[in-house]
Amino acid sequence: MTLELVFLGMSGIGLVLGALALMTGARDGRRVRVVAGRPDFLSGAAFIVAFGAVGFLVARLQNGNAVLSVPTALAAGLGGAWLTTLLPTSVDDGAETAGPRPEVVGTVGTLSLPIREGACGELAYSDGGSTRTCIARSQNGCAIEKGTEVLVTGYENGTAIVRRIEDVLPGVRQAVRRIEAASAEQVTRRMRGNC
Repeated sequence: MTLELVFLGMSGIGLVLGALALMTGARDGRRVRVVAGRPDFLSGAAFIVAFGAVGFLVARLQNGNAVLSVPTALAAGLGGAWLTTLLPTSVDDGAETAGPRPEVVGTVGTLSLPIREGACGELAYSDGGSTRTCIARSQNGCAIEKGTEVLVTGYENGTAIVRRIEDVLPGVRQAVRRIEAASAEQVTRRMRGNC
């Protein structure tokens, strides 16, 4: 068996392992679902593919010279494995990651797409300083217009259950506007020196 065949065989084995890793999503023994920088099964497969392919090419060009082909293949394998650690991936432990988390119950958001009667729309809400969107449906099944402020009252199968703020606390919008107006008037008086 020649060195070229060994490298070619390793490349083939690496391709099969890489394909299995991608088809099954085997990264760290879990499904792939964005964490970078950790070597894993896919990195090992990438090492074998790069090691085998580059080793084969160098051995072929150098007439089977192991002194040059093995270190070159080793460097290529390490480079291939390192490149896969840069790929954006995340790990899904089976927990539901799409949509809102149950902790968003009680959050106020705005509908970015209307909710039609008996159907779903889209909710935009703030989570940790960033704006997120998720599927939302009305708690009572009624339609809610786009741009309406809503309160997340529940969470079910990745969908936020929402109600209009006015339905939850009648008159709250008018009360907030009165408070804002009174605060603005107080600031204006203080600036003028009319405390």
